[in-house]
Amino acid sequence: MTSRSGIRTSIIALLAEKKRCDPAELERHLKDKGPEMPIDSHRLVRIVPKLGRELGIKIKFNRQLAPHLRAVETLVEYVQELAKREAA
Repeated sequence: MTSRSGIRTSIIALLAEKKRCDPAELERHLKDKGPEMPIDSHRLVRIVPKLGRELGIKIKFNRQLAPHLRAVETLVEYVQELAKREAA
């Protein structure tokens, strides 16, 4: 199973790649500006499947996912829960 910190690191790395910035810079942005997702939903559409492939889990775009795309931490929690279910 993938750890919470591993999931968060993967999400931050993918978001930073899309924003064309360093992951550490993105972490500072989140700390300074708040936990809201630092990119728009159009970019997330490309990040979420890539995240699933990277972590070896299937992440479906559905109503359950949508509320978790508003902040990094809520996405981390959702993906961690999916990983737990797939491991069971």
